[in-house]
Amino acid sequence: MGVFQRSFLQNLHKDANVKDVYISVTQGEMEFDQSYPRHGIYMISNHDVNKKIMVNQLSEIFRISRHNLIYNSYTYNFNALNSTLAMKDFQLPFEEVLFGQDVSENLCVDTIENIKQYLGCNGKQGLSSLIEPNNFFRSKYISVQAQFSYKNGIAKQKIIITVRFPTQKISEILDIDPNTLIKSCPDLNEEQITSGIRKFDLKVAQNMRLGQIAKRADDFEQPLPKPILKESKSSVGPWYAFDSQIHQQIQVFENGYLYVMLQFPHEFIPIYHTLKTGHLKSKIIFEGDAKKIYIEGNVQKDEKILIQIEFRKRLKAFEEYPHDPERGQDIISTPIIFVTDSNRYLFFTDSQVTRQPYPDFSMPFNILTFSCLALGYYFLQILGMAVDKYEPNKPEKGSLAQRILRSIFQYL
Repeated sequence: MGVFQRSFLQNLHKDANVKDVYISVTQGEMEFDQSYPRHGIYMISNHDVNKKIMVNQLSEIFRISRHNLIYNSYTYNFNALNSTLAMKDFQLPFEEVLFGQDVSENLCVDTIENIKQYLGCNGKQGLSSLIEPNNFFRSKYISVQAQFSYKNGIAKQKIIITVRFPTQKISEILDIDPNTLIKSCPDLNEEQITSGIRKFDLKVAQNMRLGQIAKRADDFEQPLPKPILKESKSSVGPWYAFDSQIHQQIQVFENGYLYVMLQFPHEFIPIYHTLKTGHLKSKIIFEGDAKKIYIEGNVQKDEKILIQIEFRKRLKAFEEYPHDPERGQDIISTPIIFVTDSNRYLFFTDSQVTRQPYPDFSMPFNILTFSCLALGYYFLQILGMAVDKYEPNKPEKGSLAQRILRSIFQYL
């Protein structure tokens, strides 16, 4: 449990109307479990929030860029279904939520260093004192997740740092002296180290040596969790073509009810009559420039669902292109909600980078040719007048333009 200033959470609620917000900054991919956050930044909040103020305030803590999170976002509603992120039990307490993503952002060492001061005792006591950013970045996967909520004058916050190393031995992961004594931080409500089914509660013990934990935890091999759902998304067709197609494939490993949403930004125009969803039913919603397609239905264990739709790329105005137009346009992640008899899970699809046809941003060839010709002609006339021997009363030769230029330069 983090210890953010109460004033920060109050201002986040007062200025930006934040009732509940989740943010994750992640680097790497958790390949065996797609319920964990993907690479980049995810942000989920109540739909009526002031996006600009919220993102600006959160960027001061998480060292994130602002433009993509503000403009690459949308709202969605799954019939008032309050779902749970399978990764860390994050509840969505609203019927309609705002989702934003920036897939180009990376988690940096400064973000970890900056967040440490909010983890109780300024990060110098308790389990937060074990957080070494440079050591963490030896991992295959690292994700910082935070949740802030404000209701009835009560501010709550929660921070979780998820790290996956190639080894499961705590002594190798932490890489510190096993005789180091760790004391509990009085600012925190809970401090635990979990290894497989074993849990070490620092709050109960008040203090413990790292060697005591490592000796009992290093021999325990944690089995990889069985996946509940797998998904993949790809764009079909050459990048330079105006017509393309989205292929979204989902495989479930339990019986349940599946909700999927496809969302197209205004740069892409879906061709609705080409939509194929198998036996699932679909619903199309228009909200301003955004086009949303809701797909839902019952699915059986080990069933594979293939969703396909063609779309057309729009040639944007010159001013709308980013500084790096060759990178392409992001079709950001969309939610997948899978409801089983025992739980509700929230996943997100892969984001998709689709390159758009774009004009030649260099100056057109004919303009360059005409400009160079005019400049060359002017220079040659000046050069000719500079090297010609002057003779009084010499009859004028050449074109009208040459005679005018000679007359001008005679008086200079």
